[in-house]
Amino acid sequence: DLKAHLSLNAASTHKLIQKFYAKKIQQQTANECSKYGAVTIKVFYDNQVKRLHVEILNAVNLIALDSNGTSDPFVELTLEPKHIFPLVESKTTQRKDNDLNPLFDEVFEFRYIES
Repeated sequence: DLKAHLSLNAASTHKLIQKFYAKKIQQQTANECSKYGAVTIKVFYDNQVKRLHVEILNAVNLIALDSNGTSDPFVELTLEPKHIFPLVESKTTQRKDNDLNPLFDEVFEFRYIES
């Protein structure tokens, strides 16, 4: 344990970032199934225009929350933590009525506003 702890403390920032993403990928492959379903998104930051580009593609295997055995899902996007992004407003996709595998195919952009 001590050897692992010391190797993390001695690692460069680049190496720590690599380890972080490797662990996240490992967690995702281990947890393929979620009891709540899954949402597919694509995200990138355009440094030239200083905007975060978010595409909400679809959701699959959502749980039924309505009495008729379906749900009316939507996705709400917020930038966290709020103390860093206090002026950035939340965005919401359209609601998809009676759909446990909705296709959203919506694009949002967030621009950082300094407070």
